[in-house]
Amino acid sequence: THPDAARSLCDLAVLATRMREYRDAERLYTRAAEIFESRLGETNLHTAAAYHNLAVVLHKRKRKAQAETLYQKVLDLLERSGNTEGSRKLVCMKNLDSLATRTSEAGE
Repeated sequence: THPDAARSLCDLAVLATRMREYRDAERLYTRAAEIFESRLGETNLHTAAAYHNLAVVLHKRKRKAQAETLYQKVLDLLERSGNTEGSRKLVCMKNLDSLATRTSEAGE
């Protein structure tokens, strides 16, 4: 499958997310991430972005442990790709922090 197909899947996933169809968005982002990873490599920025967006959807679905694992994976992929600066890393760190904050507040 071509990376253009993965981009189209991501576009559909954005629409599904906006419509709060999180199950569909999860399925679409998962497939897109698989395609990007197999065609462009694990440390490609498209792969990292698809995994990050999937983590956001999992976070919205209250699947916090899975979201946290993916946020950590994205940070690792960005680190290994040499992309340690920039907005992608900052957004991922902010989302991971938000997840941790909400989890600790829920436990209080």
